Amino acid sequence: MEFTSYSLAVVALVLLASCSGSQEPNAPLDRCTDPPADALGEASEFALDLVPNPIPPGGEATLEVGFDVAGADAVGGAGALWQCWTGTEWESTHQILRPFASGDAEARYIEPETDPTIPAIGLGVPNTYEVVVPDVPAGAYRIVDEIWADGVQLVGLEVVVVE
Repeated sequence: MEFTSYSLAVVALVLLASCSGSQEPNAPLDRCTDPPADALGEASEFALDLVPNPIPPGGEATLEVGFDVAGADAVGGAGALWQCWTGTEWESTHQILRPFASGDAEARYIEPETDPTIPAIGLGVPNTYEVVVPDVPAGAYRIVDEIWADGVQLVGLEVVVVE
């Protein structure tokens, strides 16, 4: 059997895709702790709500992304970030992918000390999306989402209680 450059490229792509981004729903989050009140009170630059909230680990919810300013053209990306408090700062532990990004809503574990990217694909805002909450221990977490309105990047924050 002879491999062409095309078949080698396909094999390399499959291997790369299978190795990128662990999808371990129960990955250890030993570095996470309860956030202090001031860390929970950071202001959001646009309306971001998770319904229901509180929610069980691995639960399905609706993420409502709201930004309604007359004349503003606002768009969002394919997902958001799930963060936990490490004792000194918020750290991204999962990507919350909207169904548009992958066919199904999912939460993908992020290896520590990596910088995840979420494609800014231009989904209209305001909008709502079905999402899956990561399978994490009970506690307070937050979702961080970004939208672009008239060329300006805005950050939305939503504190989530997992029970």
